[in-house]
Order: sequence, then C-alpha cells, then structure tokens
Amino acid sequence: MPSETKCEDTKGSHTSRAYQKPYRYCIFCRKLWSKLRIHIEKMHKNEERVSKALQMEKHERDKTFGEFRREGIFELNKIRLRKNPENPKLERERRKDTNENDRVVMCHLCKAFIEKRYISRHEKKHCDTSDAACKSTPVPANMLNVGDHEFGGDFMKEILSKFREGENKDVYNTCTTDIVLLQVGKKLWNKQKRKVDKKNEVRKSIMSDMRRLASLYSNMKKAEETMGQLPVKDGNISDMFKRNNFRHFEEAVDMYTKVDISEGIEEVGVKAGLKVALYYLLKRTSKILRGMYLIDDEDKKSNDIANWVVILEINKDMIFGDAEYNLSKNREDKLRRPQTHPEEEDLQKVRSYTMKKISELGVLSSEVFDKHDFVELRDCLVSRLTLFNARRGGEPSRLKLKNWEEAHTGAWLDQRHVNNLDPLDRALAKTLKIGYETGKGGRHMQLVPVLFPQDCIVGLRRIADNNVRRQCEIPDTNLYLFPTKFDHVSGWHAVKNVCKKLTLKHADKITATQNRHRISTEFALMDVSPYDRDYVYKHLGHTEEVNRNVYQAPLSIKALTVVGRRLQALDRGRNRKLKKNRQSKK
Repeated sequence: MPSETKCEDTKGSHTSRAYQKPYRYCIFCRKLWSKLRIHIEKMHKNEERVSKALQMEKHERDKTFGEFRREGIFELNKIRLRKNPENPKLERERRKDTNENDRVVMCHLCKAFIEKRYISRHEKKHCDTSDAACKSTPVPANMLNVGDHEFGGDFMKEILSKFREGENKDVYNTCTTDIVLLQVGKKLWNKQKRKVDKKNEVRKSIMSDMRRLASLYSNMKKAEETMGQLPVKDGNISDMFKRNNFRHFEEAVDMYTKVDISEGIEEVGVKAGLKVALYYLLKRTSKILRGMYLIDDEDKKSNDIANWVVILEINKDMIFGDAEYNLSKNREDKLRRPQTHPEEEDLQKVRSYTMKKISELGVLSSEVFDKHDFVELRDCLVSRLTLFNARRGGEPSRLKLKNWEEAHTGAWLDQRHVNNLDPLDRALAKTLKIGYETGKGGRHMQLVPVLFPQDCIVGLRRIADNNVRRQCEIPDTNLYLFPTKFDHVSGWHAVKNVCKKLTLKHADKITATQNRHRISTEFALMDVSPYDRDYVYKHLGHTEEVNRNVYQAPLSIKALTVVGRRLQALDRGRNRKLKKNRQSKK
C-alpha cells in the first residue's frame, strides 16, 4: 500500500535552514524522502529504469531523474485527492507557503504540477522536444479525482480542462465532478468527435450543453427553497429526470430561462433561444441516460426515464410553447426585415478595403512581412470570402490547406466541360476558383462550395506558403488555411476586425447571417430561371422552402408592383360596373 511516511536520508535534513526542501514521493518504494535523487541512486540502482539512467550523459540523466520526481508528485496527488477530495494538500514542482489548490494545474504533456500563472512559461520547455507542435493544456489539479481511465484522454484534455470557475462555482463543480453529467458529456464527445474538421465547434457545443444541464440542475436545487425538498434525490443531474421531481423541474426551467425586460419593471421576458435549445438537449440527454441504464442492467431506471419523457411531451406546449412562439415572432418581425440587412454602401467600403489590403500584403517582401501582417491578411481573406460567398461565419474560416490546393489546381473541374462553355462563361471560369468543404448538418451533411475570386489568389498563396507560416510561428501540424497558433480563426471576429478599421454607417449589421438574408432576398428579386435558382440554393446550403420561409425577406416590392397592380385593376373594374348599373337604372 502507498505510504506518506516521511523518511530522512543518512546525511540529515538540515532543519536549521530558513527554507527546507519538500519531501518527495518515491515511485519505487512509495515513501516520502527528503533527498529523493540520492535515495533512488543508492536504494533503487538495480531497478531497470534507474540503471539505464545512471549510464546516461549528465543532461539526459538529470532529465530522467526529473521525470521520476514528476511521476512521484503525480502519484502522491492522486492519493491525496482520493483521501480528501474536498480539500487536498497538493504537491507541485516549486514549493509555496500558500496551498491554493484552485491555482494548481497539471500540464497534460508531462504531468507537471505548477501554478496556473506559470503555464505559458512552462510551455516553452516543450519547444525543443517532439511536443513542440502540441499545445500544453493546463488541467485543474482537483479534476484528477473524476477517474483517470473513464474520463481521461481526449475528453479530459479537450473538454474538462477547459472549464473555468467564473462567477458560478456551483455550475463549475457540477460540470467537473457530477458523475452522471460526466458520463453524458463523454457520450456526447464520443459521438461528435468524428467531425474532425469541426473540432473547435464540437468542443464548444459539448461544453455549452454541459453548462446548460449544470445550470438547470443548480436552479432545481434553488427551487427547493420555495417548494420544499425533492421527493426523490440522488444528488446528481439524474434528479431532473425523475417523475416525482417534475414540478421542481418545471420551476427550474422557468427560473433559468426568464429575463427581466428592463430594470424597475415587474414584467418578465423569456430567453426563447435558450429555452427551445434546452428542450432538445433534455431529449438527447434522456436517450443517453436510458442507454446507460440498459447497459448497466438497470431496467427500472430506464423505464422511469421513458415515463419522464412521456410527461415532458404532454407538458411541452405549457412549458416551452412561449419560447417557440417568441422565436417565430422574432424571425418574422425582426430578423427578416430589409432594415436589418447590411447597407450597400458599407459593404462596398469593406470590399474595397479588403481587396486593397490583400493586394498590398500579398506582394509584401518576406523580410518585412511579420505576424501582424499575417493576422491582417488572414482577417481580410476570411472577411472577403465569407461576404462574397454568403457563407455561414464558421465555414470559410475552417477551410483546410488541402481545400485551397484542390481549388488552386482545379481538382473539382473537368477541363473538357470548361472548354465546351460559351466564351463569357469560359472567361468567368478563369477568374474564379472553386473548392468544397463540409457544410452544416449531421447524418445528411453535404459538401458546400466556396468560390475564390481572382483578387484573393495572391493573398491565399502567401498565407498558404509553408515558409511564411513557419516565420509567423504556425506549427506544421496546423492544417487550417486561416490558422491561429493551434486552431483556426473565428469567422465572426475576422469580419468584425475588418469593420473596426473602417468608418461605417451600421457596422453592427455586417454579419454572415444578415448577409445571407440580404443575398437570399436579392436573388429572389432577380429574373432567374428555376433551374439556375436551384443552384443558388445549393450554394447557400439550404432548400427553396428554407430560403423563402427563413432567410428571404418578404418581397414587398413584388407585392406592391405585381399584386397591387392587379388588385387596383380589379378594384377599378368593379367600380365602373357599379357606375354603369346606376346609370342604366336612371
């Protein structure tokens, strides 16, 4: 059994010093020693790893003994977390008098325990190793007690380690320690992580789902203050999926999704988007819980979840009906109004600015071109492609280098068909390049096209150049065309960064979504054949019905000119007949 017995070395401990080195945990004999290296060299020299280390050069030997010390700290912290998960006394690389465990994090690459404020400095230690292209993810030390095997690996690195305590400590604790919520999050992660080209979006989506479930559960516990204790209580999020607790659940949904319209007014509004999203999240979570209980041979719990879903469906209109109504009303009253579309003058300013900057930075000398130029060129290219193609904000920004290479080499075009085009279309095919990437959707996901105008080519060549990317410290393992250091840029932020540099009438209207509304409305007003119109819908990534009922603004001009003209004609014709009848009677 592991022991925390402190053992002195033969040379004494020098207790008279103002600073006393901490005792370190030996991974071979599982005891604490004041001089760990001397102890290992003398007492464990016959161990295979130790004997190999003693034959190494000094630099490598020091590095190996540092790993022994680090492994010991890791094992000792796990032991202390199991014994006292609420307030463990954690060891770290450098000893401090304070023991603020919430500031201690673990580097997932080398399992070193250090203070959070030093994690950036610690990352530099990996720059000269094979881990140079890996991001050192700081894992909060108190998360080690959630299970090394079940919730470790990618789920720990990409999901659990990203949670931050923030303002609501109860939600943070639920997200990182609630065993049922962790199992649900792990299932969602395993299901979604196959979308390797949408890794960042998947991570944010799963973390958001876990926070929402934790927040709802937190409000359910608050409801106990006014409604009394829960009839059935297990102390985790599964309490929300019990029939006996449904009244508390209803109150929790109301508390979580209500919002004051304005200060000093007692009227209460509702966060419609959150409430509707919560309904579908609860349905998905209930399926996951049923599957988990069936696997564990707990049929009664599984049947209880099924009965809870029946009650949820019966009460759906009463609980979530107001949110669905508000969403539909907002879509019709606000989102589809032409006044919400970007101003044409503003769009032309953005277009001119991005084209000018791309042409300047695309030919800038390599000796002068630096990180700041790289970021500005990247933002201009993402903004130009997003607005030109009327794409969703996250689509051009996550293009891969291979998508651009395929477009640049014409991999998606059959040259025989290009040669058979009429002269005008053939000239157009030479000024545009086309590539494809995965669009929105799950099981029925489709490839959506991205058109590259001629004015972007020089900038795309520069930003895809390996030497330029290395010069700007982009790792070779980052395969995104528009990269940050370890990921891809946010399309929304790229567009906003460009707009901030210009004087625009309504910069807040220039978003990918509002631009799609604008393009959809403009295409609807064009005299385009149904055959060509269908290709426009395919480019936008939706159907004619979605375009008409969601994106496209009501065609008020057509209603005035086409319908109004005929109604007036009918109205005048009817008036003439009435006049003739009156005259004939006289």
